[in-house]
Amino acid sequence: MPAPTTNPSTPPAGAPPAVGGGPANGVIREGSTGGGSADGGSADGSDATGMRLVCTAPAGVKLINGAAVTLDVVTAKVTHAMVLPVEAVAGVQGKGKVDIVGPDRTRRTVDVTLGITDGKDVEIRKGLKGDETIAVPGPDLPTAQPNTDQGGSGAPG
Repeated sequence: MPAPTTNPSTPPAGAPPAVGGGPANGVIREGSTGGGSADGGSADGSDATGMRLVCTAPAGVKLINGAAVTLDVVTAKVTHAMVLPVEAVAGVQGKGKVDIVGPDRTRRTVDVTLGITDGKDVEIRKGLKGDETIAVPGPDLPTAQPNTDQGGSGAPG
């Protein structure tokens, strides 16, 4: 997927001013959501995605080399969404399951379609009406079945 093109001197309409400073004259290569290194990899072992983010400061802001900054990157935004805490949902890649608690306190697991997440809450696009009582924590993910076509455990010997 090609990286979005941005004019580094002009933030998008409605965007807060960007702050700069970092490796390679303000160019930060994102490889993951946590930690990074000057070579584009990250401290947690993820590889770089190839996306480059250029941050510039507003005129009149003095940048100090090596000063710590916090940068929030908004990749998607939704309004009027039904959300649940991530602990209530079991799933990945747009598909999930939640436990609805009935009036008799029994749990019933239902399928839901997931949207975006901020790491704390996840959007529920389909599968719930909005008036249900949801169990937290949610259902357990099923145990993965062993992959028998790979020819063994990978352990030496």
